Amino acid sequence: MLEIKDVTVSPEQAAPLGLMVNEFITNSLKYAFDGNPADGGIQGTIGLRLEPGRGGAARITLWDDGKGLPLERSGGTGMRMIDGLARQLATRTEWSTGIGRGARLSVLVRPAKREPS
Repeated sequence: MLEIKDVTVSPEQAAPLGLMVNEFITNSLKYAFDGNPADGGIQGTIGLRLEPGRGGAARITLWDDGKGLPLERSGGTGMRMIDGLARQLATRTEWSTGIGRGARLSVLVRPAKREPS
């Protein structure tokens, strides 16, 4: 499910954001849904919302309706990678979950600082 508003980010911001989206979707497909849908396994939804924030910021929210994150997060490779990409953007990740209620990641990206000409 896509919900996308017109938002502008710099190329330096777009690359880490794209990698974050890819990693979240990959992990959702690997871990959120049990079984193979072709074999009658559980199917689910993965969503992406991109919307403008205040002062030229952009908020990206990714979610799935799968199993949710474990209560005791081990800080797996994917989550560490997403957190590292957020640091490159000088922001932080906001993770939320509920057992059986999916996983949700939200990131607020501030406008890129322009270099003086």
